[in-house]
Amino acid sequence: DHLANLLRRPVDLGTLATGNIVSVSSIDGYVIPYFENGEFFASDVDASTIDDLSFAKAESSPDAGVISKVRGRELVLFGVASTEWWQNTGATDFPFERVSSSGFGCYAAGSAVNVLHVGDSAIIDTIAFAATNDQGAYAGVCLLDGYGARKISTSSVDRMIQAETDRTAIRALTYSINGHTFYAISTSTATQTYDLATGQWHERKSSGLGFWRVRTAAAFGTKTILGDYTSGLTYQMATGVY
Repeated sequence: DHLANLLRRPVDLGTLATGNIVSVSSIDGYVIPYFENGEFFASDVDASTIDDLSFAKAESSPDAGVISKVRGRELVLFGVASTEWWQNTGATDFPFERVSSSGFGCYAAGSAVNVLHVGDSAIIDTIAFAATNDQGAYAGVCLLDGYGARKISTSSVDRMIQAETDRTAIRALTYSINGHTFYAISTSTATQTYDLATGQWHERKSSGLGFWRVRTAAAFGTKTILGDYTSGLTYQMATGVY
């Protein structure tokens, strides 16, 4: 609802910051548009209005903004070569304050996905993403681990991602089935999927293609609904269908 209100409201977001919006997040009742120059704004609580002075900037590194995500009660701002964590402290002038920053960023915005895995002994609530080092070069597929990143990709997965010449073609999704949570990352030519329960990767392909045709996934009740990469078709995940 907050995101829908943001799109409907009369404020011209182009007057708020220089550059384009790279993503919009919602946390604690605030709508957070994040701009490519690293600035982000906070709406009023449970409202679609945004004061043009209600903003801050991810500036631990002079890099561009890539995507914002929410992990628990933290706003995570991924840049080209850095990542910052901000929390709602309720301050009068601006409600969010930076609590940490790290020298790695996000290689492709479409690779960043919230992942929730309920295992036998632990619950993993994190973000999976294709990471960069502090120079903006590809550094592997990682899971956020506290305020650090733990690499999970193999050399074959790394080669697949680095072979993609268009970073905007890199897309990821997550879904859970039979006690296993999967993170699937695709390029324009291939798909690799990571099983958080086993820590293993496997390749996925659709008939007649070199990659999995699924690009989006959503839980709907007890079902997993999947979206096609080119058409408006949706599918239902089933273990009994090859």
